Amino acid sequence: MHWPSTVPAGTHDGLTSSLDLLPTIWAAAGVSKAAAEPQAHVGNDLVSLAQDTPGATPHSSLYWRRAVAAAAREGDRKLIRITNQEGSLQPPILVNLATDPGELVNLAAMEPDRRDALMEQHNEWEKSLVQPRWLTGEVWRDNQRYKHQPDVLTRAQERKLP
Repeated sequence: MHWPSTVPAGTHDGLTSSLDLLPTIWAAAGVSKAAAEPQAHVGNDLVSLAQDTPGATPHSSLYWRRAVAAAAREGDRKLIRITNQEGSLQPPILVNLATDPGELVNLAAMEPDRRDALMEQHNEWEKSLVQPRWLTGEVWRDNQRYKHQPDVLTRAQERKLP
């Protein structure tokens, strides 16, 4: 974000989400949060946050899912959960993005407490969601599985998958 007359100069490396864009745009347009959307949303107005508390993190954790892949992020740690073709969970992947941005080293066995805590947090978040109203085709589900097997594919090969 670059808005010299409104946001203090500097960089920010806290967790943000594309869900933060809408409330940020509303605030920049002068629309109140209550008027813009009567129901609660999970995004944060990044402009107000930068003005009120420079360097503050909009989210302490983030969660997402796509087809057979799901993830939780807290600080530098990211947990990846994949469902195999039989519908069972594969062993989770836990990475430290600060030291392993390519997500190649699985720390799940070395950090079981953190692995289990992130898995539980993700499971709780997922309970608040509605079930998907459609499922992707098997080719898309397989590609999601392959993308999360860095010991099988190189990143260059992985990027070619949809």
